Amino acid sequence: MLFLCKHLAAQTEYIEGYVLSEGKPIASVYIRLTLGTELLASSSTDHFGYFMIKIPDKRNLKEAHLESSHLAFKSAKIALIEGKTTYRFILEPKSTAIDSLVIKGSQRLRVKGNTLTFKADSFSRAEDRSIEDVLSRVPGMLIDETGKISFNGKEITALYIDGSNLLDEKYEFGSKTIPNKIIENIEVLQRHVHHKVLQDNTLSDDLALNLVTKDDAALKVNGRSTLGLGIPEQYDLELSAMLLNKKIKTLNTLHGNNLGKDLSSMFIGHTDFKRNSRIVDPLPKNLLRQETISSTTGHPYVNNTARSQFLASNNYFQISENGSLRLIAQQHLGRREPLIFSYNDNFASLDSIRFIEDPNNNPLLRGTVLAAQFEINNPNYFLSNNAYMEIDRRKESSELLGNSVKLNHPYRHKLLQWSNHFQYSPKLKNGDIVDFQWTIEHKNSKERLLVEQLAGDPHITSNKEEITRQRLELPIFANLIRASYKFNKGTIKHTYLVGLLNERQKFNSELILAGTEYQFSELGLRAQLNDLDWHNNEFYFVPMLETKVKKWEFSVALPFIAQHIHYLDPTNNLDKSRDKVYFNPLLNSKFFLNAQDYLQLRFHHQRSIGNMANVFCKPILKTYRSLANNTIDLREKKKNELTLKYNVQRPLQLFFGNITAKYTSVRYPDLLATLVTDNLLSKIVVPGAHKSQEYGLILSATQYINALRGPLQLHASWTNLKDDMAVQRQATRLDQSALLINPSFDLQVHKNFSVNYGVHYSWFKSEIVATHVPSDRITSSNLTNSFKLAYTPIKPLFVEYSFNHQHNKQGIFTHNHLFMDLFSRISLPKRKVDLEVELKNIANIKNYHHQVLTSDELYSTVYRLRGRMLNARCIFNF
Repeated sequence: MLFLCKHLAAQTEYIEGYVLSEGKPIASVYIRLTLGTELLASSSTDHFGYFMIKIPDKRNLKEAHLESSHLAFKSAKIALIEGKTTYRFILEPKSTAIDSLVIKGSQRLRVKGNTLTFKADSFSRAEDRSIEDVLSRVPGMLIDETGKISFNGKEITALYIDGSNLLDEKYEFGSKTIPNKIIENIEVLQRHVHHKVLQDNTLSDDLALNLVTKDDAALKVNGRSTLGLGIPEQYDLELSAMLLNKKIKTLNTLHGNNLGKDLSSMFIGHTDFKRNSRIVDPLPKNLLRQETISSTTGHPYVNNTARSQFLASNNYFQISENGSLRLIAQQHLGRREPLIFSYNDNFASLDSIRFIEDPNNNPLLRGTVLAAQFEINNPNYFLSNNAYMEIDRRKESSELLGNSVKLNHPYRHKLLQWSNHFQYSPKLKNGDIVDFQWTIEHKNSKERLLVEQLAGDPHITSNKEEITRQRLELPIFANLIRASYKFNKGTIKHTYLVGLLNERQKFNSELILAGTEYQFSELGLRAQLNDLDWHNNEFYFVPMLETKVKKWEFSVALPFIAQHIHYLDPTNNLDKSRDKVYFNPLLNSKFFLNAQDYLQLRFHHQRSIGNMANVFCKPILKTYRSLANNTIDLREKKKNELTLKYNVQRPLQLFFGNITAKYTSVRYPDLLATLVTDNLLSKIVVPGAHKSQEYGLILSATQYINALRGPLQLHASWTNLKDDMAVQRQATRLDQSALLINPSFDLQVHKNFSVNYGVHYSWFKSEIVATHVPSDRITSSNLTNSFKLAYTPIKPLFVEYSFNHQHNKQGIFTHNHLFMDLFSRISLPKRKVDLEVELKNIANIKNYHHQVLTSDELYSTVYRLRGRMLNARCIFNF
């Protein structure tokens, strides 16, 4: 045998072979020739999967091996056979989890399993202050105007700090407050499962972020205090402090300003009621509105006269290795300043009606939230109890000129809601998992709307004539119990869930008309009362299956829902019941093309029914010129959603992208009609089938440029909607298209210079087609150019110049606005002080025109701006 080995070494100079997987050649596979732990020679496969290795001279190859290595395939090892010079590797694909990948050189990114770890300092710059500044440059990361964070087109579900869920669902508070200097790594947790008992036992599409703090961050309290003053009559005050150690994490802040910084995005309240019905449409938070023309815009100058105060205390206590207690207390106070002028064109099939308003309203919003959560999260069981209470108050007083009629229009809203959610999920000895959940919720919403007509001096009480008064109260109580059993063995894991929902709601309203009755006299209305009692009971049984076979992942939920609804109103002789059985399947499938890329197909068929807002008998006044009335019973909706998504990730190249195609169809058995007169707009239901189809395409891509320390980004979307409508009781069809293109980059072109530039182009077309009537087409486009130039001439000084140009075109009307700002900061690191000066709206623009085009209406608004502003801030960091 020794002779044969020597002969093999002497006569054979090369070893060659092929690498295949599922019959296809694999390129870029690393092949090593080893002898024990010693590497003798190596090579890589070409595009045909071929490799060749030269055998070193005078080596004993009796125990030599060939070994393969590739990120997407399992390693293989073949022993050399005497006299054999050609070998073939058949590789098996790895699971989608990559064991470990370190991008050497830059050290910006590490990949381990489903976790991407970005080194925070590699994406930060000297001018950054909060972790949100750094996140905006991480490839694949997107932060919208409200602070919501998405990664590669998918919104995150949680933002952890060292694995602790301190911030709950409103993580914007943390991302805007936590200083970037204390963060070591930013972890993107893909396919995230919070419950440890379910980890590796279920398929998940959830995404979360985990901020890993530096070691010294746990040793002291971090924070900042800000004292800011400006002209005209401006202030910006903040005090924030945080302690982030292993046992205790606290994040507290007190912030107030009148610069237009909206702090409501950090407040966990002001949210919709979390109803649990699978088939009943949720009620809107507000049925009545003081505002009639709403044209929301994200431009920061629009609300630069608004005032906002925010007080928050978030506390997290690690009471054991797997047990925690979280306590949250928050309060928000906001006030928005009035508009100058607004008008609203409603496009009917035969004519267009214009509502003109000159409002002078001062809305005041107060919100308070208290929340407590106890949780034990270990691999054997999950136990939690989450209690929540919210109190909201909204007060608005408005004087407006509506279609030449001078009105006073006060509005009040009070909201009290509380909930408690209990969950227990143990893993049994046989590996199966049981889950039990119990949720109780209560909400009481009270709204008041008064309309007064003014004559002469509005401050004289005798000159006010009450036209109408609307009162509305909506108490809701819901009780939900559900339990499931998960068979956790075998290739196909199946879960069976049963649930029972008991829900009671009331709809109490009173509409009182007095005086001349203004525009409502044409309807012959008098005092209108609703005393509706709504009972909804649902029992559902949901089999769920999930499996993972090689490159395929497949899950399906097959809910069967039995529903009994009983609603009665003795004052209006209403007493009806409805019994229904629904089947709403949900299918989700993924095919992994390689370790990073996948195709996802999702289909959801859903049948649902309206709510008690569809069955009240007497009309309610939603605004001073908008009346809601019902003419037929509950409307059943059938909805189909089909989504196809291609997701691509290239961690080595720091590239992330996705493209999504969507199709949605909605059917109703009847049509919703809009009745329009000179002073009144009313929506009613009329006979006739309704069908809606929407197509959409969404593209998102990010490429990080290492040499320029910044990302190139592209976001684009296209949608087309075809919708059946009824205007003035006449059947029409809406054809609506929208296009959005948003390329941008944020690059450091020099060690002292960085450039941020973005283009936001949107185009909108809406066409209403009616039988025997010429079509009514309206189009709108908006082009926004945003530019920022940052310069650091010397180390302690930072200067940033920015401009924002907006070009808006609607029909023959065109509006242009150019906003310019100048910002400078001097840092004194030894004293831990930042001195900032900001000059805003250098061009001194005082009126801002904004237009929004919807399916059948054009909203045009003129905002009053503050003009040129100068602010100075002193920030103490500790």
